Amino acid sequence: MTKSVYRSSMAGCLLLGALACGLNGAFSHHGFDGYDLSPMIDSGWRVYSGQVPGRDFLVTFPPSHYLLTALMFRVFGVSWHALVVGASCFFGMMLLLGLRLAALVRKVYGEDAAVCVAVAFTAGQIIFLLPYSTIWHATIAMDFAMYGIGATYLLAGQGRAGLRREAMAHLSFAVAFLLLSKANTAYPTIVLCLIVAGMCSVGRRGLLLIAGGGLVMASLALWMVHITLFGMLASYGGLAGRLLPIGFFYAILYYRNDVIALSNLLVYAIMAPALVMVLAHAWKTRTRPVVVLGAGSILIALLAMGTNIQFKLSDTPLMLLGFVLIAWSGGASYVRMKRRVMFTVFTLTLVALYFGRTRMAFVASGEWNTEGCTQVAFQDAFLGAITGCPVMQTTLSEVDRTLAENPGAKVFFGSGLEFLYAGRMRPSPGGIPNWWHPGTSYPLVKGDEIGAAWTRDQFDVLIFNAAEYREQMPAGIGAAIDREYMRVDDTTYAIHVYKLRR
Repeated sequence: MTKSVYRSSMAGCLLLGALACGLNGAFSHHGFDGYDLSPMIDSGWRVYSGQVPGRDFLVTFPPSHYLLTALMFRVFGVSWHALVVGASCFFGMMLLLGLRLAALVRKVYGEDAAVCVAVAFTAGQIIFLLPYSTIWHATIAMDFAMYGIGATYLLAGQGRAGLRREAMAHLSFAVAFLLLSKANTAYPTIVLCLIVAGMCSVGRRGLLLIAGGGLVMASLALWMVHITLFGMLASYGGLAGRLLPIGFFYAILYYRNDVIALSNLLVYAIMAPALVMVLAHAWKTRTRPVVVLGAGSILIALLAMGTNIQFKLSDTPLMLLGFVLIAWSGGASYVRMKRRVMFTVFTLTLVALYFGRTRMAFVASGEWNTEGCTQVAFQDAFLGAITGCPVMQTTLSEVDRTLAENPGAKVFFGSGLEFLYAGRMRPSPGGIPNWWHPGTSYPLVKGDEIGAAWTRDQFDVLIFNAAEYREQMPAGIGAAIDREYMRVDDTTYAIHVYKLRR
């Protein structure tokens, strides 16, 4: 590869990244995932409002998500547009870091490997960004995992001392970010990177600097919002809702949805040929550090696929990077495998563009995004100019009318509506989880404690969407609603409103 081709390729990656950010702004006006995005928005809103995770509310999301969301609110204002712009900035920053690593890869492995690493990072950012339009706890973790594995890839080569020091600094930053991210992807990546770095003559002192530096930076980030690393880890205690690898069958056998099932099967079909080819080669050359790193990346991506209950396309970028590392570990050989890997990368990038435009990832989130519904355009105080199913507009207008009829009331928003604490500038209630899913958003053993805290809040008005999802809440809360509240159902059909009995 000539120098001009290398430079053109890097410029092309930057251009694609900029194009993806522009498309994200356009796509974000179409559809909204009220059920899944709501608690993520509310967790950032709580931190932005001064609440302390673990003390003022129960949260099982990793800090990287609610810290970034709170930062976006602070920088860009409290709105959906702020999260869209913030996500474009975040993934744009990660692309720049990936391209910096690719530039260093060029000095160690050559221009071909550098361009392919850059392409993998670019494809990853497009896949992470466009389907959701905002940050997502699982995609944040996988992006930081790609960053850490890219830095470790440099350490596996024979670069000069200055380059190795920079690679170690990148890896230390990655460890810090990973400590704050979703554990099923982040923590195995930390272990993998440190093991491979140890195989590459980094030395015990180097490993201590990498791990210690990451630990200190993560602790400082948590300290700024009055959390300790131990407290963060303790928040995951007692959770057992996502331990089984049912994510592979998401929408196919579990949480059935034909459209999402077909979308996930398409992703599997695109990935499978490259996966078989690359892993077969990795087994033959399994003692090489780069191959260990690449194979580990693929296995961690498979672990994420099995335990993340989400759109499967979002779990693929780390696997793509693993494919690249293994396929380019043999210099000019492995031509057939390289072609298959690049075909997979480009195909999944095109799929991400299509799924982003069609808002495919939102189809599974309930009646707000029912496929084939007649789309209506409307304006909302938080979402801005948006199009969606008519029930989405009706729900929000009925919420606004209910709030107007009950000025000063202390309001509780049910599942799928939690984003309205931020969306309507209302204080989020303390002492309870910021979303409801037994064994995932709160430990089952804390059900009675949470029920008592909810009762003490003494809400004046409860607003649920039509499905309510009250079965996801501790039984004590359902009993309190039946005992202390009366449903007002004569003026709304998209929401259910309850008022405190006087």
